[in-house]
Amino acid sequence: MSTQEERLNLVKEILERPTETVKLETEQGVIEVVLRYPANKERIEAMLEASKLPEYKELSELEKTSIQMEFLAKRIIQSIRINGEEKQIDWENGNAVILEQLVTLASSWYQAKRAYWAKQIQPYLLPFLQQTRELLQLSSTTF
Repeated sequence: MSTQEERLNLVKEILERPTETVKLETEQGVIEVVLRYPANKERIEAMLEASKLPEYKELSELEKTSIQMEFLAKRIIQSIRINGEEKQIDWENGNAVILEQLVTLASSWYQAKRAYWAKQIQPYLLPFLQQTRELLQLSSTTF
């Protein structure tokens, strides 16, 4: 079992959403992508922004999820540096292959972070869930 300090650090990390830097070694040099886990409000905004696209209603669920992730990636990626020089991302007119790779990077990082936090916090939730289940069984037999 983890210490109280480790549990507090986990909660702090989840609440404060600090940035993380992913470094990619390429033939052109080092690319650093600074990522930050999105707030709930940012997730909702990304979904709403995606749903406003004219063709959104005709898309399959998989395509909708992909578009939503693209809008969310714009909020996850905080900055990009190539060989230490800050670069702006042109989401409208940029190279589609590079933008797709950035979305994939942000999406993969986001899913990994969600899974990590869920795994870390689950042991603390299980006793609560068990207690709730027992209380629900008691209350259903009482009435």
